[in-house]
Amino acid sequence: MSVLSWTIVITGLFVCALGLLFLQVIGPLADRLHRHLIDTGEVDAPRGRGQ
Repeated sequence: MSVLSWTIVITGLFVCALGLLFLQVIGPLADRLHRHLIDTGEVDAPRGRGQ
């Protein structure tokens, strides 16, 4: 494989890893923020969730 195709492959893997890391970090943070907003009454609690 040429250098260009290796660069594309490595960049793709890097972007993929960053995306997964982003999801791992942002998921719990967004969940916590959503719970905080529910507790303060900013948004309605989702229906059918024992509250």
